[in-house]
Amino acid sequence: MADRPEPLTWLALQDVRALVESIRVDAGFHTDIGGGLILTDRSRLKLQGDAPVTLIVAGDLVDDPSASGNRTTALDMDVSVEVAVPFGLDNAELIAHRARADLVQVFKTSLRDRTEGFRKFVVTGSSFSSDADEQGITFTLVQVTARAGLTETVSPAA
Repeated sequence: MADRPEPLTWLALQDVRALVESIRVDAGFHTDIGGGLILTDRSRLKLQGDAPVTLIVAGDLVDDPSASGNRTTALDMDVSVEVAVPFGLDNAELIAHRARADLVQVFKTSLRDRTEGFRKFVVTGSSFSSDADEQGITFTLVQVTARAGLTETVSPAA
């Protein structure tokens, strides 16, 4: 029995992760968050020292019945990309602003070479806040939200 492919929603998150991994100073960005810890699983989130940590997670899914058919389902998936910058890092607030600018820039990249069915990715907002983790490490958090347009195709039952 052949392995089933992962759901398109998960594959889209992996594509977003690949975009974030491309954020490097030597590639023309402000930061090197692409070389840091990047997670797509909330349960693994833990700040480590003074290094920024990036979390990419799915949010609401909204079906678009007008664009769906017998074998396809069109949907929009909200995606949240959060970068936690510990206050122990010099100029944490500035780094957070730079990380936001880098994320917005990289999310304008063409999706042409990404997973089939991942048809659009549009930034819908961003925000800044401060918080502390369970160990009391304070950090500034930048969150960029986007909407991924996905079209899932279902093979007929055998």
